[in-house]
Amino acid sequence: MNLHTRLTLVIGAILLLGFGGIEYSTYQATLKYAEQDMFEQAEKVRGVLMATRRVYHHQFLNSGIPLNKQTIGFLPAHALNRISDDFHNWDNSGFHFNNVSDQPRNQKQAADELELKVMDHFRQKSESQVYFQSFNTKEGEPYYLYARPIWIEKYCLQCHGKKEEAPLTIQELYDTSYGYSEGELRGLLSIKLPASTVKERAFENFINGFIFHLSVFVVLFVLVTFLIRKYVKQPLEHLSSGMNAFAAGRYGERIGCLQGEFATLGSTFNEMADKIVSAMAERKKIEHRISDALAFNEKIIAESPIGISIYDPSGKCIAANEAIGEIIGVTKDQVLAQNYHQVESWKKSGLYDQAKSAINENCKKRYELKITSTFGKEIYLDCHLVPFLLEEQTHLLIMINDISERMKAEEELKYLRNYLKNIVNSMPSILIGVDQEGNITEWNQEAEKITGMPIKEVQGRLLYEVFPQLSREMKKIQQAIEKRQTQEDLKVVNMFNGETRFSDVTIYPLIANGAEGAVIRVDDVTERVRLEEMMIQTEKMMSIGGLAAGMAHEINNPLSIILQSIQNILGFLSLENTKNHKVAQECNTELEYILHYLEKRRALTLINGMKEATERSAKIVSDMLAFSHRGGSEHKPVDIVELVEKTIKLAATDYDLKKQYDFRHIKIIREFDSELNQVHCAAAEIQQVLLNLLRNAAQAMFDQPKSTEAPQITLRIQQSHHNTCIEVEDNGPGMDLEIRKRIFEPFFTTKQVGIGTGLGLSVSYFIVTNNHKGQIAVESIKDKGTKFVIQLPLDGDIPENRVELIKNHFQNALHV
Repeated sequence: MNLHTRLTLVIGAILLLGFGGIEYSTYQATLKYAEQDMFEQAEKVRGVLMATRRVYHHQFLNSGIPLNKQTIGFLPAHALNRISDDFHNWDNSGFHFNNVSDQPRNQKQAADELELKVMDHFRQKSESQVYFQSFNTKEGEPYYLYARPIWIEKYCLQCHGKKEEAPLTIQELYDTSYGYSEGELRGLLSIKLPASTVKERAFENFINGFIFHLSVFVVLFVLVTFLIRKYVKQPLEHLSSGMNAFAAGRYGERIGCLQGEFATLGSTFNEMADKIVSAMAERKKIEHRISDALAFNEKIIAESPIGISIYDPSGKCIAANEAIGEIIGVTKDQVLAQNYHQVESWKKSGLYDQAKSAINENCKKRYELKITSTFGKEIYLDCHLVPFLLEEQTHLLIMINDISERMKAEEELKYLRNYLKNIVNSMPSILIGVDQEGNITEWNQEAEKITGMPIKEVQGRLLYEVFPQLSREMKKIQQAIEKRQTQEDLKVVNMFNGETRFSDVTIYPLIANGAEGAVIRVDDVTERVRLEEMMIQTEKMMSIGGLAAGMAHEINNPLSIILQSIQNILGFLSLENTKNHKVAQECNTELEYILHYLEKRRALTLINGMKEATERSAKIVSDMLAFSHRGGSEHKPVDIVELVEKTIKLAATDYDLKKQYDFRHIKIIREFDSELNQVHCAAAEIQQVLLNLLRNAAQAMFDQPKSTEAPQITLRIQQSHHNTCIEVEDNGPGMDLEIRKRIFEPFFTTKQVGIGTGLGLSVSYFIVTNNHKGQIAVESIKDKGTKFVIQLPLDGDIPENRVELIKNHFQNALHV
């Protein structure tokens, strides 16, 4: 089928479709106009009926004609159905009209099923004034229903209001249709029009228009066919002839003798032909150039130090250079003989999977692998896998390079980095690297341990945000970077986990290899600072001890004089001394009278009290001298019970008004073994330990809130074959785990500033463990009291093989 025939058929089909559309829309419009005309006729009939009904109804009422069974039929509402029946004798259009109601007095005016639905419609939509819809009768005949509502008006209530108010004739004739109100729906004016009349009229008009339109269509089709033949078919045949000549190889022939758009098309074809001829000549030149380029590329590939090989879709190597054989230790011919689907080294090294992935995904891949050459040498290769299309089939280009030297250098560099990193992380100091802006670049394990944040979380963040304790050092960091001088900040006080710590901060500027920044080193010197303070405190306490010893000596002399004088006074009053009687008689009195007078005046009681107080003061001074004596560090056998009792007495003299506690108000419970051997120890040092424990227990019990239990301290002494165990237990407030862990640390105290130094228990720990080769431990439960346990060797020297056994026994006993 040629173009002319196809074009003619297409245009004919288009015209036919247009003709069909026009006729269909014309028919629909004609049908619509017929329906509108039918509606207007119904409106006119309704107007005539309503006017007649209204006029004759009022005329009847105003005429004075009595309403009875004979005259009621003149009322239009009662006569309308008879008028409708008689209307068919005068008109054969099929019109039917009537007053209908759902409560009819005349059953011929009863509404049918459709009319009842329309009445429901008007009741639900009282604003609606007309109903016009098509329907089919029970016999299947099409009709239109035109309906208007009949509302109860005031004059209607004469017959449809209350029954007792209706005319007597109405009451006698009808028992229904009463009780209506004004404005209520009474019924419908129903007009039914046959739809066949509408369709017949519409079809008749449609046929008249169809004949005219068909004639126009035929003329138009003939005219279009003629024009297509003249202005399309003939020029196309001329163009086709010229193109066939060019296709046959007659490149010199051109197309002419055309008009209009075909002339432009012919001219365009002639220009195209000229360009094709020119392009063919240019193509020959390009082919020569491509041939030269291919030869050049082959030379580059052949002389390239990078190994190159090409594989076809089956996996066979179709091209390779000498370099690839030299790199992997085989000849070029061996490479060309390969099929990579069968090379085991490709599969073992993972190169085979990468090659398949590159081809399947049609994307470049880069893969580094390690292989062993035919000479047993390990080689690191950098492989580039490039899929490409050749003759519409996917080929694979592989380029490999020997990177063994580079990998060796990288491994050495990695080893060096790890070595340096291990050095940095092994340092006990905090090391932090920052750039010029204060952003963190390095972060060792000690910094991670202190802050709890790994390097991944802090790298790149500002130092003062991550480590706020160093925010005060930012100015010195900038100075170190700008001046390239080391900056120091010694004994910096910070709080870590609620604990005061001291640090030395040293800032080193980075000055090598053009790096800009600084390294911050933070050393925890808390123990050193505390040791220094402890040494100062120890020296102070030694000075105070010496001063106390001197004062004790000075106080001892006048106390001795006072005691001696009191003893002499009592001696002068003794009845057993004959000289006293003689002197009394010389004074004209009797010694008995003097004694009687002194008793009456209670002078002897006062003198005896002075004697007891002086002796007690002398005893206190004696204990102070024994406690402060430096020579007490000598180890010798000591009665441990006597030493404990002396310590209790010494503690009883310690009355602290500031803390308001009195040791004499504490109940002391003694639980000593019946038979105790002497202990080889330094009595003064052990007494100092026990005194510290007793004082701490007393202070703790009186510092706690009021308790129902009376304060008491239980002292226990037990001995085994090799050691003596001394327990000091109180019923005070106890301590929690955190305090218990640090109880023996120097300068750690739970007392207020100015009350305690935090040295008592640390010195006690040193005396027991270092000076006596013993053990001291504590067990305590919050609000359940505290117990200190001291283990001392009997002979002062424990055999080396017994030390661990005693430690284990001691720890198991205390659950520490």
